[in-house]
Amino acid sequence: MGLPELVFTRGAHEDIQKLPEPLRVAVANTLETLAVEPRRVGVPLLGRLRGRWSSRVGNYRIVYTIEVSSAHERVVVRAVRHRSIAYGRRRRRP
Repeated sequence: MGLPELVFTRGAHEDIQKLPEPLRVAVANTLETLAVEPRRVGVPLLGRLRGRWSSRVGNYRIVYTIEVSSAHERVVVRAVRHRSIAYGRRRRRP
């Protein structure tokens, strides 16, 4: 298996676009490491978020899943949010 594929949900992409520039750069740096070693950068979540991982960037969290198949590994970034709301239920968009 080579390097994992890094994929973003539409919501995660929108979250990143809303961040201030310095924070966006810090998130990008963390994502570079995440794309190589997703289990080393983050911690597995528990409870209703079991199966997801979280990586810390200041007061923000990158929430992602790791999908493994026999051919390759894929990291899906689900959200990039302030820690106070990162683990809550996301409101549905109209």
